[in-house]
Amino acid sequence: MELITPEFGLLFWMFLAFFLVFFILKRYAWKPILNALKDREDSIRESLRLADKTKTDMELLQSENEKKIVQMQKEKEGILQEARSIREKIIEESRMKAVKERNEMMLATRNEIQVEKDKALKELKDSAADLALLIAEKILKQKLSEEDARKALLNKELNDLSLK
Repeated sequence: MELITPEFGLLFWMFLAFFLVFFILKRYAWKPILNALKDREDSIRESLRLADKTKTDMELLQSENEKKIVQMQKEKEGILQEARSIREKIIEESRMKAVKERNEMMLATRNEIQVEKDKALKELKDSAADLALLIAEKILKQKLSEEDARKALLNKELNDLSLK
């Protein structure tokens, strides 16, 4: 029963030991423990603040990255559109150049054909004239070989000359 109803001496020594331990803890251990807890709390608070700041910075960076991605996609589309227009322009220029060259070749060919045609006609005329002279020469030789024909031709020519 002594534990249920403690005596005054026991209570006194218990209180004295408690206060002595409390005083020693308060004097030497309580402040360092509280300072350590406060430092830990400050460290956690600072870590949370840094985490929030980092999160905000990351969101800002992500937003900027998305804007840059959109801008780069627009630039890419612009470059692709410009490349398409340049390609179309080059194709059209090539087509026009080919048409121009074809027309020039056709004109040159027509001119060449005309020159060759004129040359062939001249040769044909020359050949026809040569042939006509040859035939006329043969006919004249044949007609002039006969004495009467020769005299008749001479008289005719003299009459023609005198009339003029």
